[in-house]
Amino acid sequence: MGMKFLVVAAAMAAAAGPALAQTTSYRLRVLATDNIYGAGSTSAPGGGTVPAGVIDLPAGAECVTVNKVTGSFVAPDCESTEGCITVNKNEPTNYNDPDGNYAQVKKSSNSGTGQVSGITAPGAGYLVGLFTQGTPSGTAPAALDFTTGTKTKFLSLSPLIDQTFFVGDGRKKDGSGPHQTFVVPAGATALYFGISDACGYAGGPSCYFDNYGHYEVKATVSTAACTAP
Repeated sequence: MGMKFLVVAAAMAAAAGPALAQTTSYRLRVLATDNIYGAGSTSAPGGGTVPAGVIDLPAGAECVTVNKVTGSFVAPDCESTEGCITVNKNEPTNYNDPDGNYAQVKKSSNSGTGQVSGITAPGAGYLVGLFTQGTPSGTAPAALDFTTGTKTKFLSLSPLIDQTFFVGDGRKKDGSGPHQTFVVPAGATALYFGISDACGYAGGPSCYFDNYGHYEVKATVSTAACTAP
């Protein structure tokens, strides 16, 4: 009797087949003052605002795709299709698109905090992401450097929990090319979007007070594994 029940149950499961992948779409606003290093906390270290652009990851989330990012300013040195923010209002022409282009520096870096890793990437003012498992704790992972290797032209990225990573406009090329995919690390419960900023474009989180504008981010989360674009 018991053996027969197990066989029937297995047959029913086989007939049902694998669960269909679920895809959920999100639209978020990320302020230029949203300090990524304050993700999951009640305050932002070094100033700025705690990121409000957050996705509470659904059960079984495997892959994130950022479909479109646009800035709130269209300046002469910004692409009208994407727009910009500014991470230094004191420099009147310092507008930066989601990929960090048009900044007055070739690269910027941040040392992060004890719990959240820093990041190095081309330009400044670029959009970054952070997977968390509640409030960041423990020792921060190693900082990622997007000025070496494939730089920001990766097709897929597998960041760790509490490891700040480059998002940009979510495409391999600036405003074009295939959409990049971001693999959800095991145990992650939320994905935050924000800005990595530092006084003089290097050092710990700081100088968010003179940032203006915002990004509009459209993203999708799928329970299917990431596949090559």
